[in-house]
Amino acid sequence: MEARKDAAMEKLIKKALEEKKMTQKELAEKLYVTPQAVSKWLNGESRPSQDNVERIYEILGIDLTKEVVARRHFNKESMKHSEIKDLDSFEKAKKEAVSILDELGFASKYSHSVYMLCNWLLSAVVGLVYHKYINNHDKEVTYDYDDIYFELEDYIKDEVSYEKPGLYSNDLEYDFYIMGMDLFESFGDDKLLNHDYGKEAMDSWYRFKSAVIKDNSSPIYNELLVAISEIIDSAY
Repeated sequence: MEARKDAAMEKLIKKALEEKKMTQKELAEKLYVTPQAVSKWLNGESRPSQDNVERIYEILGIDLTKEVVARRHFNKESMKHSEIKDLDSFEKAKKEAVSILDELGFASKYSHSVYMLCNWLLSAVVGLVYHKYINNHDKEVTYDYDDIYFELEDYIKDEVSYEKPGLYSNDLEYDFYIMGMDLFESFGDDKLLNHDYGKEAMDSWYRFKSAVIKDNSSPIYNELLVAISEIIDSAY
């Protein structure tokens, strides 16, 4: 996959190095990484881990959290694990979430708390996208596997910008509200085909939501934003 440039992060690091009169090699030594790793950050070929984001802050005095998780236009040519139509039960949704996290090595890369948060969020989002697919209210819109990543991208954009107006703090929360209304109104003969599946996905979303403490000074919250960003990046 073609690497994307991240000019904002590149400029921040380069400016800080100039102000500190520090070379890329010296920064690499202080971070205990290779000079090639720093070079890739400056060329936009990769992004520093959450641990390195925190170390860079200590060494250079710049906070790269927003730049690391900032999103650009989403590429439709994304990696697919399955077709969304095949993920027709919450058990499959949970397995799909685990497969994505395992493929990215999340169990060893992030804390257990962040791994579990991502697990609950991914399972919920798979269920949400399947719900949209099977109960499509707008026949001019199609829903497929890529929408798992679209939903996460919208969530990250709102979390990083902190500009989402109104009652709902992000677009994903609003989508789950609409899904909840569908489920609430579907009883008796009008019960949705995926009512129970949707309810389990909603439960997973609220489990995730209640466990997230939105505090910019929280290492877990910042680590979570980086982790979700990495999941989105895996679609490129």
